[in-house]
Amino acid sequence: MAKASKINGVSIHVARRVNNTRKSLIATLPGDTAVTRRALMWQCKFELGGSNRWSCYHTASNFNEDEPYGDSTSDYAPTSYWTANSVNGYDKGGMQSQIYGEDSIGKGWWGAVRSNDNLRQFMHATSSQVIAGEPSPFTNSWPYDGQGVDPSVRPVNYAKVAFGAFDKVWVLGKKGVNQDSLCVSYSDPQQSNNQMTWERVDNLKSAQNELCMISNLVGRKWAAIQSPRFFLNTGSLSSSVANINDWNEVNSNIGTTVNAWAWAQRDGESSDGRFVAVGEIVGSDWGIYYSTDNGVNWTLASVTARPSETAQSLLDVTYDARRDRFIAVGARTNVLTSSDGGENWGYVLPEGPTGNQTLHGVETDNFNVVLTGDDTSFYISTGSLDTFEKIPTPKTSSSDIDSTANSFMAATPSIVRDQVGHGNESVNTA
Repeated sequence: MAKASKINGVSIHVARRVNNTRKSLIATLPGDTAVTRRALMWQCKFELGGSNRWSCYHTASNFNEDEPYGDSTSDYAPTSYWTANSVNGYDKGGMQSQIYGEDSIGKGWWGAVRSNDNLRQFMHATSSQVIAGEPSPFTNSWPYDGQGVDPSVRPVNYAKVAFGAFDKVWVLGKKGVNQDSLCVSYSDPQQSNNQMTWERVDNLKSAQNELCMISNLVGRKWAAIQSPRFFLNTGSLSSSVANINDWNEVNSNIGTTVNAWAWAQRDGESSDGRFVAVGEIVGSDWGIYYSTDNGVNWTLASVTARPSETAQSLLDVTYDARRDRFIAVGARTNVLTSSDGGENWGYVLPEGPTGNQTLHGVETDNFNVVLTGDDTSFYISTGSLDTFEKIPTPKTSSSDIDSTANSFMAATPSIVRDQVGHGNESVNTA
């Protein structure tokens, strides 16, 4: 059997984990090819006002909640109805996963932050708990951490969650307040409450009120944006992410009010990788900037928008390693993609009307790309990204959810994001 030099289009030299799958789960084939297992489950949340919220999920037909890492040879894509469960008591990001991570024994956890509940900030669940759903705000919600912990170290006023696969570390980024930027735990989540130990990291920029968009890039390399400032941590120790002295302000003004950012190690390029930040309009230009030197310098990207469209706010961006594409979404159902590392962008038209709907989230498992937004905006691309098809409105056991429900964050696939950083500003304020 010949040794593969690329796996799903990704160079083998960056493949300690490929498509966020442990190397032990990668099956190589003869010649210059290989296959990896794709995500077998996705989770997201839609809501409408204060009384209608639904945690939604989709699984492969052969998915076993007791063995969520079971190998699949299928071409699974979450294109059919997603199952919706009522979670009416949980707002501000509660039970709305932002990331998926593996603990020290290989169990997968969905991580969420309920930014307005300072006693139950970090909410987490295994696949079986997500699937079981939550019919009432008063019984058996996702397990949480924060209550009963020393107030000086417990999570308070956090809105972003990241996971470092190398050290099995969970890191929370603050919401838009003047306080410690990060709250860090090296503990494994548990199926009971308040079992994790936390430590705080000072505000990365003294007195700055901006939300901290934190993400792990690869190994022990971390980055954060407190708009418009960019911070980098390349410390060599497992404790480095929690050491304020290992955090460096690399750039004080990226060029736009940043709403989200992404990083990628592209084949054949410097190990610094590529950073792309998206945000608010800059004059008459789209607010997309890229950096190729670890965030020291940022350049305004060139955008070819759809006909008659003016620049719009962009709210999320991600990187698809198999397709080598950055994908950004935002106001007026705009979907932009870049195949050259974020320097030049073109548009894609989702299926159906494109008007005033706002797309808040984009995520990929490197096979499927899912878009989420207002008025049950719900799209998927399973191919070349030239086409995004409508996903049916999620449904409960008896009916579709309300067609005017909104999703304020990206859907999350059951893969550990490693080698591809993703910092999203979206904070659920409903």
